[in-house]
Amino acid sequence: MAANQIPFVFRAAAPAFLLAAFPFLLPAQEPPQNDTEVDLEEPAEPGYVSRLEVDLEGVEMSLADVVLLAFSQNLDIQLQAIDVQISEDEIDIADSIYDPVLGAGFSHTERQQEITQRQAGETITGTSETRTESYSASLSQLIPSGATASVGFTSDRTTLRGAREPFAVYNPAETQRAFVRLTQPLLRNFGPMVTNRGLRISRIQEEATRALYRQEIDDRLADVMDAYWDLVFAIRNLEVQTASLEAAEELARVNEARVDAGVAPRTELLQARAQEAERRNDVIRARAAILASQDALLSILNWTGDLETWDQPILPVDTPDLYDADIELQDPGLIDMAISRRQDFRASELGIDIAKINQDVARWQRLPELNAFVELGASGFDDNRSDAFDDVTATHYQDYSYGLEFRYPIPNRRARAEYRQSQHRHDRAEVDVRRAELMLVTQVRNATRTLRTALDNIEATEAQVEAAQETLESERRRLEVGAATTFNVLEFQEALARAQVAQVDALVNYQKGLIELERSTGNLLDAVGRELGLEFDLDERVTESAWRGPDY
Repeated sequence: MAANQIPFVFRAAAPAFLLAAFPFLLPAQEPPQNDTEVDLEEPAEPGYVSRLEVDLEGVEMSLADVVLLAFSQNLDIQLQAIDVQISEDEIDIADSIYDPVLGAGFSHTERQQEITQRQAGETITGTSETRTESYSASLSQLIPSGATASVGFTSDRTTLRGAREPFAVYNPAETQRAFVRLTQPLLRNFGPMVTNRGLRISRIQEEATRALYRQEIDDRLADVMDAYWDLVFAIRNLEVQTASLEAAEELARVNEARVDAGVAPRTELLQARAQEAERRNDVIRARAAILASQDALLSILNWTGDLETWDQPILPVDTPDLYDADIELQDPGLIDMAISRRQDFRASELGIDIAKINQDVARWQRLPELNAFVELGASGFDDNRSDAFDDVTATHYQDYSYGLEFRYPIPNRRARAEYRQSQHRHDRAEVDVRRAELMLVTQVRNATRTLRTALDNIEATEAQVEAAQETLESERRRLEVGAATTFNVLEFQEALARAQVAQVDALVNYQKGLIELERSTGNLLDAVGRELGLEFDLDERVTESAWRGPDY
């Protein structure tokens, strides 16, 4: 079906609605141009919805306008962007295990005690006072193997007073020591797999969060575009209902003249007046639907204007044009595209990677804890710091130690239970991926089916509008010659209005079907950028507005 065969004409509060294309189809397809022109001064030809002068004044916005506003202001997108920033910080937190740790300390201790000494054959009881000042410094570093390497230095100054003072070698005494120590796990906590567990998981989670951020953008853009087309439908519905009201008013005026002339019974006028009142109610309901659709759109856009701007209508300037599309309902290429491009599916797959890491680590953690250590040191001892430090640097007094430390909880229930949990979580992650794939296939098939149904509905409503228009014109001519009643004309007017609304609804559903197809295959953001000429920087903080259009 060619685009210029589709009977619809639309209005805008501006001089005219812009006939802008919005072809969310496969890249190889080129939309035909719609060359249909409608003379607004003449009655619309059968099958066309007339452009009506409804009383609407407000802000004109294109589809590109609302897409950019949603990208920069939608709260759900902002929340997901903040999650991305949090996940980036989690990488730094996990990597901080390799930050060297510098330590330092100082302590002052004084102790008094009573002691007994023998001097020159006599027993002397007195009081001894010991004063100690200790300084320490250390630097430790975790190694990917799980080992901890550290270097340190300690300095103690001890002063004795009282009964024990004559027996001290040095008073005050300076004791200093430098050491290097390495502690290496041999079973549990051994190796980079365990040591880097948190870092590896945080990196995968950051990738998954970015994938969900991209998916959130696709979902919210689909929402705002659907809301835009819902508003288009609401305005077109008002146009149709206004046209139907005008037709009823005109018929009422004609019948009033016929009744006054005595050529028609008064019931003809009463029927027309009753139908006029009913259609006036339809117009009221259509106006309320516009306000509801506008509020839904503004809510998605996180509209920050005052209440007056909320009450000022948004007037869409893009139109739901139709382009013929050869869409295979069971095209496997669409499913493959969705599997490779859908970011929520990618996030599900990354869940398996995380579960696998946890499972491998939990398996290793069932082993006993066995740590080997070795320590080398050099000491100095004298009555002043300088001489004691010279002893340390000259390594006059060396010491070393090594050994093993073993720990194993019996019967090690915690490690065994955590390993079983890791197995279950891995199984759950695989089930989540299979479920996500099933949902993905269902969504793509539903999207293609909905799009094909919309195309069929457009063709059907085209014939319905043309038939209703011709029938109405025929019934009007019969009424003029007295072969039909007002009731018949009103009935066919109502049928035409329903057909016109159904036609606009089919056209809008077609556009929404295109959006859903692109969203379900993970191609919406690229398609929006390509077709609307927009560029999106996903690394830009959405709290810093990406809006480059006019300031509404």
